[in-house]
Order: sequence, then structure tokens, then C-alpha cells
Amino acid sequence: MVTLRQDQPVEYKARIMMEYTQKEFDFFISHASEDKERFVKPLVKELKRLGFKVWYDEMTLKLGDSLFEEISNGIKNSNFGIVVISKSFLKKAWAKKELNGLINKEIITNSKVILPVWLDIEVDDVLSFSPLLADKVSISVKPNEIDKVIAQILSATNLEIIPRETILEQIDYLRNCTEDERNKYIIDTEARIKNLIYFQEAYYNWFTSDDVFEGDEWDDLLADKKRFELQSSYRLPYNVTYNSEFHPKNGMNEILILAKKWIRQKANAAEIYELIFLIDWYHELDLPYLLWGYPEQSLKDMETHNLCFTAPFTTNPKKIFRRTQIEEGMKEIFASYYSVDEQDISNASFEFLISHVSHEMIVEGSEK
Repeated sequence: MVTLRQDQPVEYKARIMMEYTQKEFDFFISHASEDKERFVKPLVKELKRLGFKVWYDEMTLKLGDSLFEEISNGIKNSNFGIVVISKSFLKKAWAKKELNGLINKEIITNSKVILPVWLDIEVDDVLSFSPLLADKVSISVKPNEIDKVIAQILSATNLEIIPRETILEQIDYLRNCTEDERNKYIIDTEARIKNLIYFQEAYYNWFTSDDVFEGDEWDDLLADKKRFELQSSYRLPYNVTYNSEFHPKNGMNEILILAKKWIRQKANAAEIYELIFLIDWYHELDLPYLLWGYPEQSLKDMETHNLCFTAPFTTNPKKIFRRTQIEEGMKEIFASYYSVDEQDISNASFEFLISHVSHEMIVEGSEK
């Protein structure tokens, strides 16, 4: 628990809140050691290959760590708990402790947290161990059915890993879509931008109110519950990236104007970079989600991530931007927002800005 005094400013509360809402792991895996080699290790390997972050004792615990404390943190800092239930698991004294931690989280947050996997076991065995667990929808598998487990997990959690090819398809769509399709893309993009920013405002107003927890202690489970409620209300994916330190809505209007201009293929290099700058640097929002519809945490790898930032310069087939044009636009925008002369921008600052724009999709030619 984190203690928040009533006399602390809301900005301090916002920083504390950020530490307790961004989940470190997608999955926590509760299992018996007897099942590690034959099932759990292959499952973890496949989840990690797909790009997911997994809390798994062999990978996460370090020498000297408190087992109970680390497992509690693993449950708290994971979005879902995969419980591998086998005859060996049911014999473990600690199994019910881990399971109770996940059940409590599920009850408090009013969200689906536990993903039971029955490994070579029957319903009667589970029923005698935990009636609550036996009543949950589960998947029954053999040790060699990892693909079946993965498919069920992805279906149950609505998780998706987005490869580079999906973003390339979006680029091609914007380059060639009809006017009606372009208008629909604008409507969808506007909705994502407004929903994310209005969600941030609502969440900020909630957690900075003095009586939010009816006491002094920060309750991360209650904060999670409220976040899930608001994300559902604003139709946001649970893994969208957001900035809990609320920004004025005039920033939203600037983003909306630039986004429309970009989608309509009327933006120049400086305006496109200003759009990227406002979303990613200035307001620290989820650019892949706002512009392409896929949360940043769902992207398969860094190559796909970088493409999301490069791609806005490539969606207009009638304009080919030179790298020098983009660099000039970036310096101009950075200087105007931070009230410094373009010549005063340090090489380090500029290199950080230019790092988002890779060479692979910027043509070294003149702007047409």
C-alpha cells in the first residue's frame, strides 16, 4: 500500500497512480513444479514468442527474493492469471493461496482474471479442491496441446499480437481507399482520440479527489476496478497506453485537426511530424492505437513499433518527402513548442526526435 496524505498535490498523486496502474506482465502462471518441464516451459516459451510478458517463477525470481512477496507482486502486476491445474497442483499447500489471491482480484475488480487450464485432470478432482474454480469455464488439455491452450487464451482475453504486415496493410488502405472509406477512417480515428482523452480526464478527476479511498491509503485493486470500468465505458482496449497526468482539451482539438488533415492527404511534412510530436512526445498518448487502431502494447516487435511512427509520412502516394524536409519540419515544431531557437536544439535532443523516423520508408527525393 502507498500512503497519500490529503495535503499532497494532485500532481504527486498522479505520479503515484501511474506506478500502480501500468501492468508489468500480461500473464501470471500458477503451476506445480512437476508440470514445469512437460507443459509450463513450452507454454511460456510460446507466449513469449508471441510477444507477451509472463511472470513465471524460474524467469522472475532471483536469489534472495521472498517467494510469498514476489508471487503476490506477480499476481498484482499481471493482467491475467493462468492456473495450470493438475493432480500435482492440487496437492500443493501454497496452491490455494495463489488461487485465492487471483480470486480476490477477480471479485474486487469485477473482471475476468483467472484462466484455468485442466492438465490431465477430471472435474471431480477440481470440485473437491475448489468449487469456485470448478464452476469457471476452463480448457482441458494434454501436455502436448500447447497450441490449443494458446488459442483459447487469446480468445478468452481478446489479446492480439499485431505484426508488421498488419500496419503495412493499413498504410496501403489509406493510400488507396475511396472518399467514403476515408471519411469512415476519420470518424473512427476521432472516436479513438476523444475516448482516450475523455477517459484520462475522468480517471484523473476520480483518483485525485480527496475522498476517493475514504482514507489515506492508496488501494491499487480499487484503482484497477475503476480503470476497467472507465475503459469499458469509453470503449477502450484494456492494454491501451495513456498518460494519467491530465492535459487540457485544447491539445485534443489540435490533434484532431492535424489527424483529419493527414488522413485526407493534405498535410505537409511539418504538419505530419507535429501530429506525431503532439501524440507521442507532448501528450504521451498511445500513437499506434490512435492512428492505426492497435494498442502499442499489442505490437509484435520494435520493428512494428517504429513503422507506426514512420508510416504517417508514407500514406499519400502523391507526396514523397525527403529526409531533409522531415528533419526541418521536426526542428521547426520542436522549437515552436519549447520556445527555443532552432539553432539552439542540442544534437542529443534532435537525435532523440529523429530516432522515430527510420530510413526504410522515407524516399530520398523531392516532395511532389
